[in-house]
Amino acid sequence: TVKYKLKSEDEPDLKILSVIPNPFSENFNLNFSAKVVMDVDIMLINSSGQVVAQDKIQTLEGYNKYEFTDKFNLNKGIYFLYIIFNDQKITQKIIKN
Repeated sequence: TVKYKLKSEDEPDLKILSVIPNPFSENFNLNFSAKVVMDVDIMLINSSGQVVAQDKIQTLEGYNKYEFTDKFNLNKGIYFLYIIFNDQKITQKIIKN
């Protein structure tokens, strides 16, 4: 038996396109694409593993943009941006200047 998958089936449901600027000082934009409309959790975690910011959004099919503004007066350092959906997690390392 031969199983053939179209290329679109191999692509992930959600894909980070960019985080700009990185490093950031006060805010950054997360640009990502989604194959379908879904609810996602966005979490920013510091290098000690503590959640320092969290949000829940609904994606659109196709291109999406999430704007983060530092309302928490975060310390300079390395952070991890998590996008969680359908029991899956995507991680992007970002740096605050």
